[in-house]
Amino acid sequence: MVGDRLYHSSKWKTFHDFLWQYPGYVFGDEWIKAETAKPVKERHPVFHLRQRVGAFLKSQQKGTGEINSAPMNGDAEAYFRLAYHLYLVNHNCRIPGDVLRRLRDKKLYHGAAHEIYVTATFLKAGFKVTHENERDSTRSHCEFTAEHKATGKKFSVEAKARTVETTRMRDRLTEALLKKADHPLIAWIAINAPAANWQAAMDVLKDAMKELRDREARAVTEGQSFQPAYVIVSNNPHLFAGDSTDYVSSLFADGFKIPDFKLDQPFYSTREMRLTREKHRAMYDLLSSIRTHAQIPTTFDGEDPDLAYRSGPPRMEIGQMYEVPDEGRTVNATLEDATVNVPEKRVYGIYRTVEGSRIIVTNPLTDAEKAAYARHPDTFFQVLKRGGGRKMRDPLDFYDSSRPIYGQTSKEKLLEFMKGASDMEYLKTLSQAELADVFCERLADSIYRKEQIAKEAILSGNPPPHPTT
Repeated sequence: MVGDRLYHSSKWKTFHDFLWQYPGYVFGDEWIKAETAKPVKERHPVFHLRQRVGAFLKSQQKGTGEINSAPMNGDAEAYFRLAYHLYLVNHNCRIPGDVLRRLRDKKLYHGAAHEIYVTATFLKAGFKVTHENERDSTRSHCEFTAEHKATGKKFSVEAKARTVETTRMRDRLTEALLKKADHPLIAWIAINAPAANWQAAMDVLKDAMKELRDREARAVTEGQSFQPAYVIVSNNPHLFAGDSTDYVSSLFADGFKIPDFKLDQPFYSTREMRLTREKHRAMYDLLSSIRTHAQIPTTFDGEDPDLAYRSGPPRMEIGQMYEVPDEGRTVNATLEDATVNVPEKRVYGIYRTVEGSRIIVTNPLTDAEKAAYARHPDTFFQVLKRGGGRKMRDPLDFYDSSRPIYGQTSKEKLLEFMKGASDMEYLKTLSQAELADVFCERLADSIYRKEQIAKEAILSGNPPPHPTT
């Protein structure tokens, strides 16, 4: 189902099967016939892209009738991402007529495709998207308004794509900053530059950051009255990779004339980080979604493909009942909790039997399950389990993982945990929620500080001694 229209084919086994067909539905039969009638060199980029991807997919077929996988090359990434973004926009708010017209025009296609990409990214992050009135010619317009549902805050979003041959990134930024915005502005600039490896990707971002900061400095020194804006700069080098798999996508966000939303902004405590995040909550949620939803789903229901297409025993789900061994007999028991030991390739499950006793049962971890756990450790058992094999990036991660736990702890117990604090009298005046915030912030500061000290010691060649018992 896309919006209110139903699509169906008995040949679609994966979501990618559907996506392979979907751009044709969007561009339309008449457009396809018109492009087919043109000389090859005059055809639309999507027409050429589909032909190359079709040849690639055919070369990967094994002829067994089973679902198989292949590495995503640049062409396939470009085609399937376009299809996925078209699907997301049409399903949630429909592609505006003017954008569809520009998508069909090979001269305007790349800018329109970037706009579709940006719109889809906001939709994936849970924003409500409302397109501007394209028929109003009395003023300039941003692409759309994005409403952050959690806070109700609205933003005017402008998407600009740099043309490698003719424009600099800061020129596109200037155009975005001059747009009439009814709400705080988010300017999303596509760099459009090749990057075959991680270092190349970082170099591209460094150059873009320098252009952004130069533009901001000039605005100050020359007295230019540009509006403040959240600026997102992205680079999708798969557009240049062709049949290669050597490309690294990259993205950063920075504040233009927003001093407390800088990529290189230093923080001196978890509290400072947390309060800044709350102030810019919508942008932090958007960036978190970009990290979380980087991959195109393979299955129609979002199930991990390594689990959806596997054979063997049923998947372990917390809350479900299973037949498990218990002292030489088989009993019915509900899985209450579980953890994965990756090196051992085993799962340790805690079960409650129908008689009420609790037992621990181990199960082997298949290669497919190991791959699925590596991708989504927090939801591997079909419930949210924070910290399951997930590395903490910064003190905020420590705070976020501990806050739900200590949010349920009584004020008296928290004060007991913080006994000896120099500001105990102040802590006693706080509510339970405020005290839980302070405790988790200080816990995060302490843990992160110890980790940094340990890393510095290892790098210096003087690792800390192992603890003794």
